Amino acid sequence: MYDKRLCQTGERARTGWRKGGAEQLGSGILSAFLILTGLVMAQSGAQNATQNGTLRGIVTDTSGSSVPNAKVTISGPGGTLKVANADGAGAYRFVGLPTGEYSVQASAPQLALAEPAKITITGGVQVLNLQLRVETVVQTVSVEEDAAPAVSTDAGNNASAVVLTGNDLESLADNPEDGYEPFEVYTGD
Repeated sequence: MYDKRLCQTGERARTGWRKGGAEQLGSGILSAFLILTGLVMAQSGAQNATQNGTLRGIVTDTSGSSVPNAKVTISGPGGTLKVANADGAGAYRFVGLPTGEYSVQASAPQLALAEPAKITITGGVQVLNLQLRVETVVQTVSVEEDAAPAVSTDAGNNASAVVLTGNDLESLADNPEDGYEPFEVYTGD
């Protein structure tokens, strides 16, 4: 006996299985492809991460106290130039530095690094603590032998001065008993 319903159900099951199997096989290949692509990209990202480095450290003064808000400048290969300000604890950080030779400079008001620090960035995290010293100020005073005096004792150059000469001096009373003594005259002895 032939049952038409069974045949249709069997046919559906068999065709459905084939379609589902192909879909499952296609999604499995797609999943494997995505996983493989992800692994390749992760490997590439890991290689790039090892080619770049991070430099961090703390800026202090000669007493060992941290220097908050110190300005830290790094310059390196290919004209790389970055500037960072230290935080309140004197800590600074530069991220994503290509490998190579770098020069690091730091400063704060009235403090400076004696000379730029040299460091080779190789990848990963490197630490470079910086110690600032009190900045020396150079002042120059020039003394010229032939220079004219800045202050003149010449009475004619004193606009508000009263000058008594010759007869004016003789007209003043010599005797203190005359009732007034406007000023004393010194002879230089």
